[in-house]
Order: sequence, then structure tokens, then C-alpha cells
Amino acid sequence: MEGRAHWPRSDEAPGVAPMPRDRSDAVATSALSSPSAAYHAADTPPPADSTDEVREFMVRTWSELLGRSDLTEHSDFFVRGGDSLLINRLVRRIGEKFGAKVSLYDMSRRNLVDQVALVHSART
Repeated sequence: MEGRAHWPRSDEAPGVAPMPRDRSDAVATSALSSPSAAYHAADTPPPADSTDEVREFMVRTWSELLGRSDLTEHSDFFVRGGDSLLINRLVRRIGEKFGAKVSLYDMSRRNLVDQVALVHSART
């Protein structure tokens, strides 16, 4: 392969542990370890009573940010007077309170009840 750049295998890169290989020099997938329990920790749902905590926090925070108390579960943040700066504050407060990372895009496309579900599922 003259003239072609040599791309090192991942196990030839500095600081990367070698991959297990079989007799044909292919990666021996059967020798790879299974994913750790920490990897699957995100699949474990939070306690059931935490949904109420998230709902109460979201309604209180929406009310504070929007200056409104006439919210329903189907309220839309932007229709109720929200804007991009306020939804940024909402996402920041969610992260501070619950350690949850939710995207601005996802939050901006959901009503109140769907935001509660999103935050509940993203809790750490």
C-alpha cells in the first residue's frame, strides 16, 4: 500500500489498552467484557415519588419565571410568555436542583407535563 497513509489500529495508539485478538488478528468480541453496571445505571428509573417533586418544582419555577399562576399541564412555555432567556434559566435551575441534563431544544418543544416527564427521566 505504497503512498497511502497508515491509520494505526486503536490498540496501537498511545494510552489505549490493546483489544483482544483472535488467530486471524480480528477483534475477539467474545473476549470483550460486558458493559459495567454504571453504564446501565441510567436505565434504572428514579423512585416513583420523585415525579411529584419534579412536577411541583416545574410548576413553581414556571410560575416564578413567567409571573403567572394560571398554568395547566398542557401549558406551552412560549405561549404563556416565555422566551429563549427564560427557558435557559429554567434548564439551568433543573440542572442545579436535580443534576439532570436536558437540552434546550427538547425543553422548548414540550408542554409542562411533557417537560416534567423529560426531567424525571433525566434525573441522576
